Amino acid sequence: MTATNTAILIFSLSDDEAVKNKSFYYKNNLSQILNANTLKTVKKTNVDFFHYTEKNQQGNTFGERFTNAIDAVFKKGYDNVIAIGNDTPKINTKHLTEAISILNTNGFALGPSTDGGFYLIALQKKHFDKAIFCDFNWKTNKITKEIKNYIKSKHITITTFNYLNDVDSFFDLKSVLKTLSSKFLALYLEIQKLIQIQSLVTHHINFSLFQIVTPKILNKGSPL
Repeated sequence: MTATNTAILIFSLSDDEAVKNKSFYYKNNLSQILNANTLKTVKKTNVDFFHYTEKNQQGNTFGERFTNAIDAVFKKGYDNVIAIGNDTPKINTKHLTEAISILNTNGFALGPSTDGGFYLIALQKKHFDKAIFCDFNWKTNKITKEIKNYIKSKHITITTFNYLNDVDSFFDLKSVLKTLSSKFLALYLEIQKLIQIQSLVTHHINFSLFQIVTPKILNKGSPL
């Protein structure tokens, strides 16, 4: 497997910025654990990689920032780019090495997320059109279909990987937790802790509201 002309792009927020943008990251180690797991997975491929956070991303919209990051890696001299985020815990080295093999046979790979987005995209420089990529409906459930339609128009073979859960909101945590094995122990314990904290907060809020809306029952007359 020849990988010298391939680079991996990790596109994500820094830990500090993740806390600002995702409230359920507040005062916990979730972002750090996700970043550490992603870097560990990527390093096992022995392929060059670049981590683009908000500190070196360029553009006003997500689409512009993501497209510019892909373009920047291509401009470093690579023929192939595999772009991933850091919020899909179960992406593994096999996904990445398989994507490299697909790129080496002039193919295209896409790893779809269960929410309609994707956790991996692997494409060649000759199939990348910056203007068209910028114009896609990013951050919507249309994006996977749009990318596939574009690739099909180029008559390129598309390989679709298995669906995986990502962590975009607190409501994703329970779904992700069900899929984690023992090798994700630190992440499992952190997510479990967050869910327990949220359950306690929700219980407290519901009990407080119950006290507010429930009239006091005085010791006279018929019971309510």
